Amino acid sequence: MNRTPQTPFSSARGGPFDRLLDGGRPPRRRRARPPVSFNLGRPPRIPDRRPLLIGGAVVLAALLLFLLFLPPFSLLLGGGGDRPVELEALGQPQDLPAGLTAASPLLRLEAPGDVQGQVRLTVRLDVRAEPGAAYGFYTYAGGEWRLLGPATPTEDGLAVSAAFEGLPENVAVLLQGDAGVKVIGEVPSGASLHPDAVGLLSFYSPRDFTPRADGAVPGGYTAPEDATGLRVVPSVNGGTEEAAAAVDRILSDEALWTQHAQRLAALARDAGFDGIDIRYTRVRPELREPFTGFITTLSRELHREGRMLSVTLPAPVRRPDGTWDTSAYDWEAIGRAAEVVKVLPVEDPAVYREQMPAALAYASALVGAKKLYLVVSPWSVDRTASGAERVSRLEALSRVVHLELKTPEPVRPGTEVQIEAPYLRRPNNVPPLWDAVAASVRYWYQAQDGRHDVWIENEFSTGFKLELVQRLGLGGVAVDDASTGPEGYNIWPVIQTFLEDGQAPLVQPDLAMIGTDCEASTGPEPQCGEGSTITWRAPDQGGQAQISLYVSDGSLRVRGSLTVNVQASAPTPTPSPTPTPRPGQ
Repeated sequence: MNRTPQTPFSSARGGPFDRLLDGGRPPRRRRARPPVSFNLGRPPRIPDRRPLLIGGAVVLAALLLFLLFLPPFSLLLGGGGDRPVELEALGQPQDLPAGLTAASPLLRLEAPGDVQGQVRLTVRLDVRAEPGAAYGFYTYAGGEWRLLGPATPTEDGLAVSAAFEGLPENVAVLLQGDAGVKVIGEVPSGASLHPDAVGLLSFYSPRDFTPRADGAVPGGYTAPEDATGLRVVPSVNGGTEEAAAAVDRILSDEALWTQHAQRLAALARDAGFDGIDIRYTRVRPELREPFTGFITTLSRELHREGRMLSVTLPAPVRRPDGTWDTSAYDWEAIGRAAEVVKVLPVEDPAVYREQMPAALAYASALVGAKKLYLVVSPWSVDRTASGAERVSRLEALSRVVHLELKTPEPVRPGTEVQIEAPYLRRPNNVPPLWDAVAASVRYWYQAQDGRHDVWIENEFSTGFKLELVQRLGLGGVAVDDASTGPEGYNIWPVIQTFLEDGQAPLVQPDLAMIGTDCEASTGPEPQCGEGSTITWRAPDQGGQAQISLYVSDGSLRVRGSLTVNVQASAPTPTPSPTPTPRPGQ
């Protein structure tokens, strides 16, 4: 389907530079002035001192340009030779969208004739580059700011540089991600966006598309009810067995991955998306180089039309010798190509708090902290030796309160009834507890396929994950399921508190509230200790009784019930007097 891009770069009214940039009217006459030639590493000649009218203030162009374009400002045109380029400073960028701040003036660039090939531009910043910050080259036309591509700081941090196809009419360096933490909402294909997520998201990423072995990208866009203010960046999901095999096939052929990148860019253009998210998380390590080439090519194709690239990657793993295993992913190269890099959590929740801070710090050094988005989830995890399964919070807690009647029926009045909660059977099963090391509520049980460790995701564990975003200064957080699907846990109040307060809500549950208790609807109170057996004595009167077991993870209380049918007592016959025989009878 076609849609108008929900880009934050547009302005409903005429922008402040429209008059200076001609605003679509015939070009205004200029006095002839000598051109200025630049080449890489060569300082510019100062143009004439023709006054510029900017915001009502008249300044001398020569003085302004002298201050702005000290080396290392340079412009290298395709072919490597000098070309005459006219340059004019138009003042500080105005009416910037939320999340962007000016890091340089807006510069007009002109060259006689059509400039073909690659253009490399280096521009001095107003202030030294912030470590880990994300800069981009933007152009302004018709009241709209459009991204040309990411800008890489020079070694001394005084300037940024990037290469483009062709010469833009004007350019400015803008700092990205300066409006605080942003939130990405991912939604399974066809699912509805959670109503509480509306107003909190900056990016909307439905997982609607999958790669095919021939490079095609089948799928259909799932539009939210209200996309106001959202940048729509759909995910192309290569996480299934079939999709992972298709990705391997694509990456094994350069012509095919080049065509795949072009098809993705065409998909974004034809549907009016603001960008594309690549979620190819199962690429084989030997395909590292072609994957990097594919991402670089896709970045160039998207940036050519002012669209963004997001890439989702598994967290790097530190080896015992202290080096890092990044598998098929060149983090530094991907960081140069993408505006957003989403980092998936480590697979084992038991070591999350131990491994994720170091993994994120390592990635930040290569990519830049403001480009990184930590992936969090409203789903709980049931983990075994063979893998992990996502379960809802409600399902995870409901398993604990599953009850089975052990006393044979029919149950007679006064009988001692034995009811068992098999998920609490000791010594191999342990009821819910707060794991202070992992900052999560967990329990484990033994089944035919081995031990299951269940990690319950709730407001407490999510708060401790968000603390990493705050501590490391990351660009934001990505919620891997922003739909209405997961039962028992609404993650959005926690996200809202984090955004409003600027602080992660670090709260441990009341330990006295974690655990189990039981009750009966009639008769004496049942006895439920720390084990799996509930003992209850059937009342004297017959009928149905509900035996309930409750479990809590510190805030959510879930009940499991079992109906016990108590047999009614048979009535005791009332003896009648035996007549005394009379004499003669």
